[in-house]
Amino acid sequence: MCDVGGFDDPCQVWAKTTPRARREYPCVQCDRPIVKGERYLRVGALYDGCWTTVIAHVACDEIARHIAFEVCEQEIYFLESDTTLRENVREHMGEAPEVLRMYRDHLRQRNQAERGAA
Repeated sequence: MCDVGGFDDPCQVWAKTTPRARREYPCVQCDRPIVKGERYLRVGALYDGCWTTVIAHVACDEIARHIAFEVCEQEIYFLESDTTLRENVREHMGEAPEVLRMYRDHLRQRNQAERGAA
């Protein structure tokens, strides 16, 4: 996550919302389901004339933002679909133990939500 190469220019247009899921979606960060009825983060962006939309658990985005801003000291953050949250946690848990704790707590909440939806 520390390398933000390729994102020198900001996107032309973007929209960030937190709708409530009407059906189950996979989270782009942890690949676990966003269950029906749960609030999630939806980011749409226009890069080089192409519109892209990514969705993630709000908690996954918060952990990824913490890693980007607090651990890596980046000035910019993008919700990525090519790097998983698990990879980022493994990369940075040695230098920032709170990242592992945040991720563990998130996985516990996911397990409870998934059991409740079943």
